[in-house]
Amino acid sequence: MGKVKDISLPDGTEVILNSGSSLEYPKSFDFGTRSVFLKGEAMFNVVSNPDHPFIVKTYAYDIKVTGTRFDVVADENVNDFQTALIEGKVEIQNQKGKTLTVLEANQGLELKGNKLVKSNIDSNDYLWTDGIISVDGTDFRNLMKKMSRCYGVNIVIDRSDDPVIHYDYLKLRVSDGFESSIKILQRRSDFICTLDPETNVYHIR
Repeated sequence: MGKVKDISLPDGTEVILNSGSSLEYPKSFDFGTRSVFLKGEAMFNVVSNPDHPFIVKTYAYDIKVTGTRFDVVADENVNDFQTALIEGKVEIQNQKGKTLTVLEANQGLELKGNKLVKSNIDSNDYLWTDGIISVDGTDFRNLMKKMSRCYGVNIVIDRSDDPVIHYDYLKLRVSDGFESSIKILQRRSDFICTLDPETNVYHIR
């Protein structure tokens, strides 16, 4: 099972780092901006400091804030970039520092192909910080991405159509483990999940 880490940065900013994720940051933020580099997923609760903006750098885009709470997913291996704003305001910048768009509270942004798509968010989608995965209203592929990050497992979907999860309301506890949660999903769906012991990859068929 994956492990979530709580990190306190030199400026007092709090970060919850999801399983398999990494965050690079300096021992102190001495001058100018407060910059960190994220691989994976993290929830940030940034200490406000208008004179020293906080910047989360990723493989794709940067997120600039002065003080706010937001979630970031940045996985270069599958070209997955997403950010969701819980409180405050953030600027999405390219790696040259040009602002591309601004998010308000309860808005999210996702890289789809080569386009950034903005949408409203459901705060239930970010309960992983409390050890909970919300299944409600989540399509199967995004649900598998969530579970992969939270449980620290590799999942491959080996079918062209996506299974439908027939639950109106369902929350999974990360502490129960991946295989237990998959069995709960299988009760109301039509997929098979098997583990390849040689590659340690779960296959969905």
